[in-house]
Amino acid sequence: MKKFLFISMLLLTACKSEGPDMDALVLQYYTERQFDLKKERFEICQDEIRSEAKSSIDSLIDTWVNAELIDTLSFPARPRKPIKPEAIIDKFEKFSLDTLVQKKDSL
Repeated sequence: MKKFLFISMLLLTACKSEGPDMDALVLQYYTERQFDLKKERFEICQDEIRSEAKSSIDSLIDTWVNAELIDTLSFPARPRKPIKPEAIIDKFEKFSLDTLVQKKDSL
């Protein structure tokens, strides 16, 4: 009798017409999967940004250190270009070679 009662209880509880709501389960699975993918993509993006930043910082620090090691002398700044004087052509008479030669002969 106990077996019959057990089997009948088992059959009655197993034959429920209500099951889990499939739409709710699919929606729950979809949202969990979507969250996981967003989290994974965010982590990948963060890793790429960190690696690019690390290489940029390393090269910048290397440049600073090498500049300090190589450049032990500090040179003054380059002077500015002087102001160009006025043109003196056509303001004075031209020298003639004859006058220079005559002065030489007179001595």
